[in-house]
Amino acid sequence: MKRWIAGTLIAAGGTAAYAVVKNQQMPADVGRPGGPLAPVPSTPNAVSSLADDDHYIEPFPMQGDEQESIRTLRRVLRRMPECRLMTVTDWYIHAVFHSKTMRYKDDVEFLINKDAGHIDVRSAARMGYSDMGVNRKRIDRLRGEYIAESLPDPSAGRDI
Repeated sequence: MKRWIAGTLIAAGGTAAYAVVKNQQMPADVGRPGGPLAPVPSTPNAVSSLADDDHYIEPFPMQGDEQESIRTLRRVLRRMPECRLMTVTDWYIHAVFHSKTMRYKDDVEFLINKDAGHIDVRSAARMGYSDMGVNRKRIDRLRGEYIAESLPDPSAGRDI
């Protein structure tokens, strides 16, 4: 019985260690500013504007030129305490979001698609199977804040 308990504890410790390491490792196909964005995994914990299945999510509209769109996205992302910007170029952003409780990490990427006139987006959990829609909700929230940030201030130019 003691061996069984010891074996179970060792297996549980190994599983926990694996999860910690996997959560810390950036996937090899993420963070490449030269693009294109990697396909999403088959698990339901990811979304992409390049997917053609249930993982699909709308791309972001361009707000001005490429540099203005990236600057606006960067401002929105910097206001989010759970976000860490990893790479920012004139046409690409890679950010890592972490959950508040378990500190699970999700990689979020934005890539200017000049030909299509929009910004492609990909958001995927580093580990696990289901994220209960967290990545989709996050991208929808980011899109709303990005668009709101791009709108002109309605009080600008008015005397109050």
